[in-house]
Amino acid sequence: MGKPEWRRTEIPLPGKSQVVFMRPRTSQAPVLFSLMNASEVAVKKFLPKSHLSRVIIQDNLSAQRVYELETRAADKTKKKMGHLFDHLKKKFMTEQLRKLSRWHREALPIQRYLESIQKYRHEAEREPRPRKKVETLKSTRVKKNLVLG
Repeated sequence: MGKPEWRRTEIPLPGKSQVVFMRPRTSQAPVLFSLMNASEVAVKKFLPKSHLSRVIIQDNLSAQRVYELETRAADKTKKKMGHLFDHLKKKFMTEQLRKLSRWHREALPIQRYLESIQKYRHEAEREPRPRKKVETLKSTRVKKNLVLG
């Protein structure tokens, strides 16, 4: 009965749920630092001085260096591929324009020829054709008789 409140143990009863709250930890003031910008001396000052923590920090730093190298290499490759893509796109477009101008140059005389034929046909359709005199067999006999007679 003389036990303090925090030492009391309760026996769980069957069929009832029991809620137990853990004691709050003493809060430590958060220390903000960056491994990217801080020197190793400043980092070691705030972290535990065990050998394991040093190994972890060193491993993190080397992993971070490897990551930075990989990202730099990936960015460099991406930039090179972008330049290559732009170059190939420009080359393709100039080739297509060159082909187009060559085809236009080759087709121009043919186009002029076709236009002249079309113009000639159009003019011929407008003008009425003179009718040819078709001589029949009778008319040729009459002429022969006139000439022979």
